[in-house]
Order: sequence, then structure tokens, then C-alpha cells
Amino acid sequence: MDDLIHLTKATTSSTIIFVFTVVLLYGHGFPRAIFLIDWLTSMMVFGGVRFSVRFFQELSEFQSDKSHCVQTLIIGAGGCGEAALREVRNSLGKSHYVVGFLDDNKTLHGTTIHGFHVIGDTKSLEKIVHEHSINEVLIAIPSAGKKFVRGLVESCIGQNVQFKILPEIKDFISGKLQIQQIRSVRVEDLLGRDPIKLDRDRVFGNLKDKCVLVTGAGGSIGSELARQISSYNPSLLLILEIGETPLFEIHEELKSHYPGLPVVAVFGDIQDRKFIDDLFHKYSPYCVFHAAAFKHVGLMQEHPVSAIQNNIFGTKNLVDAAAKYDCNKLLLISTDKAVNPKSIMGATKRCAELVLLSSESNKTKLFSVRFGNVLGSHGSVVPIFKKQIEKGGPITITHPDVTRYFLTIPEAVELVLQAGSIGEGGETFLLEMGDPIKISDLAYNMIKLSGLIPDEDIEIKYIGLRPGEKLHEELIIDGERVTATEVPKINVHKTDVISKKLYSRKLSTLADLVESRQKDEAIKCLWDMVAKFDYTAKNNEKSDSQPLGD
Repeated sequence: MDDLIHLTKATTSSTIIFVFTVVLLYGHGFPRAIFLIDWLTSMMVFGGVRFSVRFFQELSEFQSDKSHCVQTLIIGAGGCGEAALREVRNSLGKSHYVVGFLDDNKTLHGTTIHGFHVIGDTKSLEKIVHEHSINEVLIAIPSAGKKFVRGLVESCIGQNVQFKILPEIKDFISGKLQIQQIRSVRVEDLLGRDPIKLDRDRVFGNLKDKCVLVTGAGGSIGSELARQISSYNPSLLLILEIGETPLFEIHEELKSHYPGLPVVAVFGDIQDRKFIDDLFHKYSPYCVFHAAAFKHVGLMQEHPVSAIQNNIFGTKNLVDAAAKYDCNKLLLISTDKAVNPKSIMGATKRCAELVLLSSESNKTKLFSVRFGNVLGSHGSVVPIFKKQIEKGGPITITHPDVTRYFLTIPEAVELVLQAGSIGEGGETFLLEMGDPIKISDLAYNMIKLSGLIPDEDIEIKYIGLRPGEKLHEELIIDGERVTATEVPKINVHKTDVISKKLYSRKLSTLADLVESRQKDEAIKCLWDMVAKFDYTAKNNEKSDSQPLGD
């Protein structure tokens, strides 16, 4: 249609010029029917040449043997489905053959799009996949909900079908669809929640033209924080990371995507108190997002002293520097493992929360955001399961009933930024995680996405809970009174600031034990701090004389 419109404009323009030329040279005695004949003949000749090239090209494609091609079925016969058809034929015409469309709009059944039939609805997907030996299903409905996508995947279990999906409509609304934008369906598309609407204006006001520091910027959450913060036009973005390669990679990415944004890569360790003090003295960040932490439960069980040094005293270094240099806000990324912790990692993160609550800073707003596991983050089960599937199994799960809360990385960070815009100090924000997901269900879905059959093609093996692991995670500590905020999916627990004397006394003891490498005594002190504070919190004990352990 675009070519036809351009051709019509060009032919009409040339005919008008032709008419004026003839009138000037010959007057009005020239037969007027010639002008119409000229216009029609030009359209037929020029249009015919273009049409014939395409006709013979598509005829040869139609007559060629398609048995060796990837048999592709498109879900959705609307505008996006038509765009997907054209892009597949133009970019993958030699390797892919489109069998047809499926659409739940019954008025489209039996119609054709560029010669390809709408052959049924999505309820008949399993039957059509089997009858036509479909290898690939392309979901051309960018607004498709996760429940809908999950239903499509589950209907094709064991048929060795790969699922692809178009990006969100906003990703190609300003231009044509490109084959690179079509991606494989991921486990996040099945288990994540449908997106929620956030107050971006409020986040913009919190970050625009401000100096922002992100610690742990090379990690999954830290790097996504850096990406999303960059879109809010801070005056300066400081990305702090102890890992050389992750820091280099996120710095290069930000420079490429935000060339006008001042970004400073800071290579250093939050455990270095003098380094952190110098950093705050030089840049005076307005807002800090503290994502740097040792998070691997198993490793931290084996290296508790390192976990204590980094997660507790690294956090304290940041809190002290923020208070000293009048930083406006410091937000700690916490975890559901800090609730009634059973692991060293969880206990250190709970103590990090308490470091914020025990601070006497009047100008710096200190608060935490607590949430569960993040799909696809470094060290999460998703990349581990992917590798195990690629090797042919088995997938190893600790327990058949183990459950975890999950968020996608972008959703988690969006909610963190939103919490950062409403925090006034002393709060622990809790992100609504939806229903907990059984890890065995996650494994089953990932096997299905690979076109394989669980327990037949890929074995699922249960190996038992490891030290420090819980069967079910929690988001709320006993006695915490949680209320909703004005932002959907974000709740808050407001805690009275605990006595600095009580907590600093125990921190000092813990620091001495860590310094002298008394591992067993340090662990005992750590657990005592967690248990004693939760007891005093539940009983509303705030007296400086209340003992905090032996």
C-alpha cells in the first residue's frame, strides 16, 4: 500500500506536468483522453514492473520445498500479527515458513492475510501444532497477559515447540517491527505479574538534577537501578562496585545509552571506611541506593565473618558518611531472608536494617525496602536451571514443597525507586510479592519452555534443604504492624528508632570479634543481636537500660 500511494503521487504529478507542457506547446487542441490514457498506462507499466518482481519472487518461494523450514504459527491476526508476518517473510523467508494464524476473534476465521489463512482460535493450538508439525509459535499480541501466555505454553507440553513473543507495543510504536525485537518467551513471562502503574512524576522529582549514588552497581539490582535512574536525568550518577569487570560493563552501557549523562565509575569497597568518607566528601550525594551486599546463602554460611564485615559494617560506613555529609536519603535494599532469619546472610541483612534504625541522624532519611527473590538475578535458580536443562538434566531442587516470592528485575527496581520517592525515614517498605511460587513449578515451566517433558526428557531430583535455607520465606516479622501506602504494591512498617546506645554497644562487641577473627563468638553475637532486638521490638522496650545480651 505504501508503494502504491507513492507511485500514485509520482504518476499524478508527472501527468500534471505533462498537461501543462502540452497546453503551452500545442494549446487546447490536443485530445484530453490522451492524458487519462497516459496516467493509466504509467500506473500499469511502473506498477506492473514492481509487482512482477515481487510476484515471481513469492511464486518461487511458494513452489519451493518448505519441509526443511521452521514451521511457524502466528497467534494474533491483528495489525501486530500482520507486521510479524511481513518481518518473518522478509528477514527469515528462506528458513521459516508461516503456516497461518490463530485468533480468538471468530469473525476473522477463514479470512486471509497476504494469502495466509486464519485457521482457528487458540483453543485449537495443541491440535494444529500436531497436525501441521509446528516448530515455532509466535505470539503477536504485545498486550497478552501472563496467564494467557502460560496457557499457550502448557497446551503444547512435549511437542518440542519453541515460543516467541513480540515486544511491548511501546518498544516499536514509532517505527517498524524488526526481527531482532522478537524474542523467546521467558520464564518471567509466565511467573511474573502483569505490570502496575507507578507515579513516575514523583520519582522524577526525587532524582532529576540530583547527585545519586548506587552501590553494588554491577549486580542485577544495582545495574538495573543505574539504568532506570539514568532515565530520570540526575545531575551526576555515581556507580560504586568492587568487581572490576561488572563495573566496566555497566559504565560502558550507560555511556552508550545516555551519552549526555555524567556517570562516574567508582571502583572501591564499602568496607573501607576512609574510602567511603572521601567519596561523600568529594561528591556529597543527595540520594544513596545501597544494593551492595554478599547475598549467596550457601557461601555466607561458610564465610560468616566476610558477610558480617560487608553487609553490616559496610552499611554502617555508608550510614555514618551519609549523616556526616547531610545526604538527604539512604535506601537499603533488604531481603525477605532478613525476616526471622535462619541463615548468616539473612541475619546480617536484618542487622543492616537495624543499623539504619539505630542511627541518630536528623537530616538523613534512612529506610529499607524488603522484597523476595528476583527472577534471573545473578545466583538465582533461573540461570542455574537453564544450565542444567542445557546439559540434559537433572534439575536439582532442595525440597518438593519449597516456595519463594519472586519479582522481575525491572519491576523490583521500579518499586524501589517509587519507595525512595515517598520515604521519610525510619520505615521498612515491603513490596507486595503476590503468592509464593513453588520452585518445582518454576522448574516444570522452564522445562516446558524448552519444548521438553518434565520427568521424561529432564529428570527433577530433590537433594534436601541446605544449611541456612528455609522451606518458606516471609516478608513480615512477628509484631510488625504493616499498613498500605498511597502507591499500589508498596506497604510500610514504621519503626520507632531504637536506642543507639543499645545497638552500638553490641556492634562494637561484634566489630572486636570480627577484627580478632573469633568466628564462633562473632556468629553467637550476631544471632544474639537479631533475637534480642526482635524481642524488644515486639514488647515495645525502648529503655537504654534494657540489656542486649551477655
